[in-house]
Amino acid sequence: MQSIINTLKTGTGKERLAVVSDIVSIFGVSIVTILGGAFALNAKLGIENILGLIIAGLLSLAGSLVVIALFLGATSYLQNRLLSNPNIRKLLLGALWLLFAVLCIYAAYFSYSVITSVNFVRPK
Repeated sequence: MQSIINTLKTGTGKERLAVVSDIVSIFGVSIVTILGGAFALNAKLGIENILGLIIAGLLSLAGSLVVIALFLGATSYLQNRLLSNPNIRKLLLGALWLLFAVLCIYAAYFSYSVITSVNFVRPK
């Protein structure tokens, strides 16, 4: 985990993109697992269900990419802006990490509540 954080802090753009790509791939696999579970539990594979869940999955992936981009931009800005006072920088970066963790937990809860509330269309 420390190497990932160091890569995000001091790595080149290519290395940062690789780390973000790995994280998004993990999120993508998680989304597919949730969608697969929804299909298995309901056993209704109409085209409406597939398209609806694919659209929901792509929207959640886009949202997670925006959150990651904002997080990386904010950490970079704080590190460059607060070079003179390392204690305040550590506190603000810690708060930013906690905010990011809360957003991830809330996103997981939100996606779960959306998936469980979907009224699947019965295939004809």
